[in-house]
Amino acid sequence: MSQLFAQTLLMFLFLLLFIASADATDRSFPCSEDARELVDQGFQSEQHLEYDDALKSYNAAVHADSKCPEAYLRRGNVSFAMGRFEAALSDYDRSIELAPGLDLALFNRANALQILGRYPEALEQMNFNIQRHNSFMDLHYNRGNLYAVLGRNSDALDEYKTVLSHLDHFSPVHLGDVYYNRALIYLEMKQLDSARRDLVEALHVDSGHLPAQKYLKALTNYLNSNRDDLKQPKARWALVIGVGHFKDPKFDYPWAQHNAKSFANYILRDAHYDRDHVFPLSDEEATKDNILRALNKLATKVGPDDLLVLYISTHGENILTGDKHSACLLPFDAKMSDIPGSSISAESLLNRPGTTSPWPRLIMVMDACFSGNIQPVANVANAAQRRTFLDPDILQLNDGQVIMCSSGPTQVSYAFQGSSMSPFTAYLIEGLKNGGDIIESFEYSRQKVVSQVMDKLYRVQVPTWRSTCFSGRLTIPNPNQSRRH
Repeated sequence: MSQLFAQTLLMFLFLLLFIASADATDRSFPCSEDARELVDQGFQSEQHLEYDDALKSYNAAVHADSKCPEAYLRRGNVSFAMGRFEAALSDYDRSIELAPGLDLALFNRANALQILGRYPEALEQMNFNIQRHNSFMDLHYNRGNLYAVLGRNSDALDEYKTVLSHLDHFSPVHLGDVYYNRALIYLEMKQLDSARRDLVEALHVDSGHLPAQKYLKALTNYLNSNRDDLKQPKARWALVIGVGHFKDPKFDYPWAQHNAKSFANYILRDAHYDRDHVFPLSDEEATKDNILRALNKLATKVGPDDLLVLYISTHGENILTGDKHSACLLPFDAKMSDIPGSSISAESLLNRPGTTSPWPRLIMVMDACFSGNIQPVANVANAAQRRTFLDPDILQLNDGQVIMCSSGPTQVSYAFQGSSMSPFTAYLIEGLKNGGDIIESFEYSRQKVVSQVMDKLYRVQVPTWRSTCFSGRLTIPNPNQSRRH
C-alpha cells in the first residue's frame, strides 16, 4: 500500500475507484482506425505512468476523430490521475454524450464529481450506475464511501455490509479498506468493540495496512486505559462570541446572535461554569480589538491544567495566505474592502495570544462558513486531522485541542428562514443538554445538519471534527457542579 494512499485514508478522504483497464473498454463504439491506433499508443504510455506522452496521444486521437468516445474516456482518466478533475469531468461528459452506454465513463464521472465536492450530482450518478449494474460491488463500495463523507453513517454501513456479503463480485485489493472504513464509522459512533473487530479483520486480509495498524494500537491503548481516573481540568473558562449585527449592515446575520446567547446560557445554566469565568461578546462588543483583548485577559487566567471553551458564531471567509487558504472570522467592525486585514484568523485563536504556544486544553466551536479549513495545534509532532475521537499518532489522554466546525473547508454554513438559530448550534446544544458528551453531541448535530440541509436546500453541509487528543472524556460541563436529572 502506497504512503500516499495511507495518508489519504488517515484523513478520511476515501479511496475512489479508478477504472482504467484496457480489457474492460467496450470497443463496439465507433472510432476511426487512426484514432484507435493513437488511443492504443496512449494507453501504453499510460500503463507506464508516462502521462504527458499519453495526453499527447489522446489529444491526437481526438483531433483525428472528434467523435471517438474512447479517446475522451482515456484522456479523462489521465487527467484524473494527474489531479485535473475538471478536465477529466469534461472529457467523461463528452464521451457519454457520444456513447451514452459507456460504463467506464459513467463510473468515473461519479468519482470526478465526488472529488470535486459536487456530492448531490455524484450520488445521483452513483445511483444511476448501480441501477444498471447492481451486482458490481465496487460501485456499492464507492457509494458507501460517499455516504460516509456525507455523514450518512447508517447508509454507509449498509453498503459495506452489501459488499462483504458479495465478495465474489468485489475487487479483493480493496477488501482491507472496506473493513477499515467501516471501523472509522464505528469509532465515530463510539461502537468501540465493533471498530476493534473490523480493524483486526482489515489486518487479517492485509497485514500491511498501516492506517489500520495505527488505529488498532490507539484503540487498544484507549480501551486498556483507566478512563474513569483521567484527570479533569482544575478550572473551566469560556469565551462566547456572536456577531449577528455588524457595523456594515451588509454583513448582518441575525442567527449568530441567538446562537451565542443560547450557548452562553448553556454554559452558565447547564454546564455550571462560574459566572466570572465566562466572557460573552455580542454584536458591537465583538470588535476585533475587544476579541483580542478578551483573549489576552484569558491568557493571564487560564492555567496549564485548565480548560478553555471558545465558541464563535459569525461570518467566515476563506483567505489566501501564502500558498494556502485558511479560515478567517469576521468581527463586528469587519470591512468589506479589507476582509484579510479586518478579520481574525481562525488558526490564530488556537494559541495563546502573541505566542506559538497552544492552549493546553481547548474545546473550540465555530459556527461559520468554511470553518472546517483549520488545523489544530498539537503539543506533539505529526498530529493528524481526523473525524474520530482517537488519533492514531497521539497517545495522550484529555490534553490537547478539540475543534468542532459547522461546515467543511469549502462549504457554506446554512441557517433556515423561520428559525432563530442555525441548525448546527441548535442541535449541538440539544445533544449536550440531553447528556451527550462532546463526541455524541457533535455526531447528533452533524447527522441532523447533513440531512436537513440536503432535504430543505439540496445543498451539502458536513460539520467537521478536528482534534489532537483522546477526547472521550474531555467534557464541557463541570462534573463537580453538574446536577443529575
